[in-house]
Amino acid sequence: MLAFCNKPFGRKRPLTVQVKLDGCLGFFGFYLVMLSHYPAIKDVVLPSNFLLESLGSSWFQVLFQVVLPGTLIETGVAVIHAFNERLASLYRTRNQTMPRKLRPITAIILMVIASLLAKIGLVKLIMIAAQTYAWFFLVM
Repeated sequence: MLAFCNKPFGRKRPLTVQVKLDGCLGFFGFYLVMLSHYPAIKDVVLPSNFLLESLGSSWFQVLFQVVLPGTLIETGVAVIHAFNERLASLYRTRNQTMPRKLRPITAIILMVIASLLAKIGLVKLIMIAAQTYAWFFLVM
């Protein structure tokens, strides 16, 4: 996400291709490592935690568990900001300005929805999202 904020890169198109390729390469490497643990890893809830345990480095596992919530918070903030910006662009298309009070109200509503979804659990939410995406792409 930070790659798109850098102005010195110039055009966005080559950067988007680079970011997509980097994501694919990172996922491919993770997938290969998971394949090396295949029979044992298939029933594990968190494969990344299983792989970190197999390294035998407890400090790296603790570091990962410290960084993961930060990543989730960063993603949540980005989603709230993007939603507010979409709402503001809707107001701009109607030649209006978005009321200043609407931004925090929107953020609070989204956080309440997120806290209600959190009761389902992260693993189950990821499973639901993966199934939804699979059905979406099958239908499309």
